[in-house]
Amino acid sequence: MLNMFSVYVLTAALQVLRATAHYDGSCGKADIKPILSNTDRIVGGQEAVAGSWPWAASINLNAPILSHFCGGALISDRHVLTAAHCVTTKISSEVRVHLGSHARNRMDKGEQAIEAEEICANKGYRGGDEDDIAIIRLKKPVKMSATVKPVCLPRSGEELPDKTELFAMGWGQTDHAVSKKPVYMKQLSTKSIANDRCLDYFNKTADPRILCTSTDVASTSHGDSGGPVVGLGNGTTWTLYGIVSDGPHLGGFETPSPD
Repeated sequence: MLNMFSVYVLTAALQVLRATAHYDGSCGKADIKPILSNTDRIVGGQEAVAGSWPWAASINLNAPILSHFCGGALISDRHVLTAAHCVTTKISSEVRVHLGSHARNRMDKGEQAIEAEEICANKGYRGGDEDDIAIIRLKKPVKMSATVKPVCLPRSGEELPDKTELFAMGWGQTDHAVSKKPVYMKQLSTKSIANDRCLDYFNKTADPRILCTSTDVASTSHGDSGGPVVGLGNGTTWTLYGIVSDGPHLGGFETPSPD
């Protein structure tokens, strides 16, 4: 049985992203090695090693207390990518982005909290999966460290083969029924599904801007939206292939396995 969530594919927006978030430094390198197994089972999920996903951003309300509501991915020293549905009802003064975070409800050593200067949601977004992408420009550059680094963007025209191993991470709830929230960042291992198979098994439109992924042990949930979905593009460098779009709605959806 499979859980499925859809991911907004970044290749559909690469030209705009590169023009907006130019960055000359290195990307996609994690000084702290992540766990690359799915032996445990974001609902369910496996706790990530602190600092092992240094581009993972926790998007909070700009309030005195920590109030995570969506995930994001650091793609330059001043830009965070997230889902449009996370921020279309927000103005920049309401949003604060946390980098280098592991615990959900407290500040970690080396964690940086920076207010948003500008929020740019895709003008084509009208709800649902399509065009569900936004960029947050930070008020000041982040300070790069072992636990704060940008992820690489995919090459133009790059396509993922079916069943490519990917990883999603975030602070979304760990139990659909009782809205249980994790203490620490969690991750899950997932695999890409070719568009034709996604259409057959999940009745999802074969839109090239949407990437379906599946896992038989966990799923993304509320609070994971906008979070990064990454893979080892060349075997050594972590590349951002998408952002979680439809996880809150389809996490836990079951269908017969195609394998």
